[in-house]
Amino acid sequence: DYRTLSRDMDYRHAFAAGCLAVNQTEADLLTLGISAPDPSESRTLKPTSHEIKALRVAPGQLWFDFRDLCESLTSTLDYLELAKDHKHWVISDVPASAGMTPFGLRRLANTIDVLYDHGIRLDLLANGDFSDSLNHLPSLDAARLESRLNALQLRDGTQEATEQLVEGVNA
Repeated sequence: DYRTLSRDMDYRHAFAAGCLAVNQTEADLLTLGISAPDPSESRTLKPTSHEIKALRVAPGQLWFDFRDLCESLTSTLDYLELAKDHKHWVISDVPASAGMTPFGLRRLANTIDVLYDHGIRLDLLANGDFSDSLNHLPSLDAARLESRLNALQLRDGTQEATEQLVEGVNA
């Protein structure tokens, strides 16, 4: 298991430099130092046996749409391979609970585990509260995902949306 490797505990600070942003506009993202990808930055990656569409492939940064990364056939091995060269990931259009499948949630949780364990910054851009989706995970997995989401800085487009998400994650 890659998580059993010994490492300096400061590596998690890079993960925590990222944010969980709810209902952000492009202008809001710019204040976070995140600019929306240009269509010319899009690439199809094949880290192992699965092709994954990335909205941005830039030195050190990957940007994925949630559906392309989490609602398609990807695996932890794909995330591990991509984590070797990209120390900042953005996952956008994370749906609210009603739009998230259990399989998408599981892949999101696996992605977050890899990024957290490798000290990779994650900016998670959500369209709404997805905390109810955590009910589809076993309790230990849900608690781990909750802890990792709480490590991210919370940013909101609407204070109410972020408060609902935080309350849901902490429930």
